[in-house]
Amino acid sequence: MKFPTLKHPWLCQHLLYSPAYLAFGSLFVPLILERHGVEVPGLAFALGFIGVMGLALWYLFHNFFLLFGSDVILNEIHSWQRDRLEYASRVNGLDRATAQRRILRRCRLWGRKWKDGADERFTVYCKHAYSWTVYHSMIEKRLVLCQTEHLDAEQYHILLGQARHQLSRLPDGTVRFHTKQEKRAPRAYVSLVVILADRVDEDVKAKARLLPVNTDDAAILPCVVECPTGHYYMNGGKQGYEAGMMGRPAQNYARGMARRLVFARGLPKSHPEKRPVCDVEEFLNMSLWEYVRQMRSDMKEERTGEEKERVKMLRRLHEGEVKLGEYAVYCKLQGRLAEWCYLSEEEDEKTVSLLPGNTWYYQKDSLKYIPGFRNDYNRRKMKPDQVKDVDRRIRTALQAQGYRILKEDEA
Repeated sequence: MKFPTLKHPWLCQHLLYSPAYLAFGSLFVPLILERHGVEVPGLAFALGFIGVMGLALWYLFHNFFLLFGSDVILNEIHSWQRDRLEYASRVNGLDRATAQRRILRRCRLWGRKWKDGADERFTVYCKHAYSWTVYHSMIEKRLVLCQTEHLDAEQYHILLGQARHQLSRLPDGTVRFHTKQEKRAPRAYVSLVVILADRVDEDVKAKARLLPVNTDDAAILPCVVECPTGHYYMNGGKQGYEAGMMGRPAQNYARGMARRLVFARGLPKSHPEKRPVCDVEEFLNMSLWEYVRQMRSDMKEERTGEEKERVKMLRRLHEGEVKLGEYAVYCKLQGRLAEWCYLSEEEDEKTVSLLPGNTWYYQKDSLKYIPGFRNDYNRRKMKPDQVKDVDRRIRTALQAQGYRILKEDEA
């Protein structure tokens, strides 16, 4: 079946979750029957509820990695489809004065104006937003608005530098109604710099897509507006992230600010031919069912490779030996194997970041690897002092081999 393809990400995403939707939706069947005069015994309803919940949870957990990986790919396709090299909109009029007035009107309803700014050429609005997750203690949202007649590359960099200076002087909000752990979480600094101009050089239009600051906890999103033509130049893409495992990236918050404060009704979807080049284009014509088969095959192949490597390390490593494998770093102590996940830098393979594990793998007699079957080793959880000992041994061995290990704040 060739439909749907991945260029319909919303439909594909809901089809992947449809078994869970149907399971949860069946809970309303007894209510519908009772409304039509059919009585449902309480015991039957309770047993049905337990069975349905069990099936739904089994589907979600059994296909967790498939669903998780698909969400990342489909969200990236969805973001790329809405990104444009040039946005066309007349929501702010076709002159600088009208555009400034309409944007500032939305800003007044959104946040408060910073009145202590020394430079009157910049209008700054800020909002101290509460964070509902443990990944950020607070979200500092800022908007800087400035204008010029002719925007060339030199003037663009000057205005952007001055706007960053204005942002650095803004005070942080007070953290309230948080636990001690949440207060220790980093703040997210989200900034939107809007530059209104009558004429914009071609090289500036490309530079506007480059983010001068872009990390998980801080981002500055420039938005250049050519007022007489109603053209907007900015990076409208979303940064992919692992929901539930990391906080929402600051770039995504900045994109949301642009949708609300600059465009009022969301990003314009005209000019689909002006999308940026992206790696996801090769997946667009692949059907959902072909993608699921291919992903299951890749996951099985990767899992088989990990198991083969683990069995090989259990056999061949000597006592106290540490070895860097394709999938992990391994250390063998007293016939037990510990594995630490690692990531190597693209620029320098000798620079790695480590993610300690907490599991021992025990070797049994006549160890053999049989594809598709549970292999002849079992697992035990490590004690905290064992984790520290193995971590120390692995770091010492890798540094002796010439590797540079990144700290947590550098990774």
